[in-house]
Amino acid sequence: MNINFENLEKIEEIYKLLILIRDEKINQFEKKWLTTEELSTYIGYSKESIKKMIKENDLELGKHYFKVSKKNLFDKYAIDNWIMGIDENFSFDSESKADEILKDIA
Repeated sequence: MNINFENLEKIEEIYKLLILIRDEKINQFEKKWLTTEELSTYIGYSKESIKKMIKENDLELGKHYFKVSKKNLFDKYAIDNWIMGIDENFSFDSESKADEILKDIA
């Protein structure tokens, strides 16, 4: 087996770069509010499609987005729930559901 020792000198440099990347990731925070352009990139829809969804009330003002200085700011978490089909007003009582399932089994 041949070992190319000239690359061993780069290990320290690679290590320092990995530390920088790790620290940057740790200090990075996730955005809660997205512009139309950011939302377009995030969900993979065109800006025109997003505007159409607003016009057709698929995205609701006050729930999925808010108007700030004539700009739309989208709530990333509300958009995630909308995409996944999660109703934010829905509550699930796991204890009563478990009791119901156990009653059916018995």
